[in-house]
Amino acid sequence: MLVAYQKNPSDIDDDIEFFTNHPLTCKDLTPEMLERPEMQALQKLKYDGSPEEVCRNFKDHAFDALNDILMKHKKTAKHD
Repeated sequence: MLVAYQKNPSDIDDDIEFFTNHPLTCKDLTPEMLERPEMQALQKLKYDGSPEEVCRNFKDHAFDALNDILMKHKKTAKHD
């Protein structure tokens, strides 16, 4: 029964490539990536909701990003 669920190694490579190149999990955005339908759908979701919700969402993401930067800086300062 397990044989039916085992994947061919080339299928696994295809899956890995799909996930590493997907807009949610990619490390770098390329011009080709920005033209993909998945990325365009994600970009439209940025502005989904009332103006207050959109503003709050951007603010929260900015604070999260700033917090991550400050925590990384704090960790490297401890080790120096």
